[in-house]
Amino acid sequence: MLAITNCFSEVVEFMNTKIGCIIREIRISKKIKSNVLYKEVLSRPSIIKFEEGESDTTVERFLILLDRLNITLEEFVAIYKNGENQDLSLTSSYIQAFYKKDLAKLNDIYYSTQQLYKSTKNQKYLHYGAIISLLIDSIQNNFSHKNEKDILQDYLMRCETWGYYELTLFINTLNFYSNELIDTVYRNAKKNLLKYNQLPRYRNEFSILLFNILEKKLSSGYYRNLEKYLDELTDFKNQNKDVMYYQSMVTYFENLINIIKNNNIEDNVKSIENIISIFKFLKMDYKAEQCQTLLTSTLKRKKDPKVISLNLNNS
Repeated sequence: MLAITNCFSEVVEFMNTKIGCIIREIRISKKIKSNVLYKEVLSRPSIIKFEEGESDTTVERFLILLDRLNITLEEFVAIYKNGENQDLSLTSSYIQAFYKKDLAKLNDIYYSTQQLYKSTKNQKYLHYGAIISLLIDSIQNNFSHKNEKDILQDYLMRCETWGYYELTLFINTLNFYSNELIDTVYRNAKKNLLKYNQLPRYRNEFSILLFNILEKKLSSGYYRNLEKYLDELTDFKNQNKDVMYYQSMVTYFENLINIIKNNNIEDNVKSIENIISIFKFLKMDYKAEQCQTLLTSTLKRKKDPKVISLNLNNS
């Protein structure tokens, strides 16, 4: 994952190096004349020094140049790094190791995150290390790294300005938190993230967050606020009309909640079975199994006389 907050820190890292050389390459490839790109931004002597890597510029001017080049900040970082994404690579490596239950690999990745944190003091490496420790606990079923969980939840609770990094960190660590904490953090996050609602990437990740919250609550039998989260998900549904997977998952959660409310249980079960069949047809076997497991546990929980019916809209 490549956070916008991280993009700025990475830009600052190389702002004093050869940023102008890359701007020049992009400008020439787009057939944009220097007097057009740098109008009222840099003088002619300054342009020459800048594009030869002999001088830098301010962040404000840099963003103006990106806008005139029709390049996003993330695209520029990707060009600078030749398409490499260290965050994505690191995340993918520990996720793969977790699913393979490869403790040796996880410990190696953990060690590398600690080394990166010591050399850069970037909090993200501290967070990656905490996540890996908790994943190791999950495999060993001993849950000894309480401090690591505190590091993650304290950061999310204290952070007043959320960006893409915080959103994806919350999504990736959701299962480590209590339902009550999730409700609290979500309320804080929503206030921050609504301003990014028109950005497709944020909208997609926000939808995934709502999917994961609903799944967490349903699988744990914690039904409070279910319908509130579903209502918010439905709002996003209207903005994602052409995405079949998204539409299917919204319908899936609607069906599950109807089952909990005793509304046309048989029809809702059939609807879910149809959705699962579609996932299987599309070779989405893991998602099909996940949906089937949640349906089975929901039906089983309904038959348990110890389960107390909760107001789904309780706040």
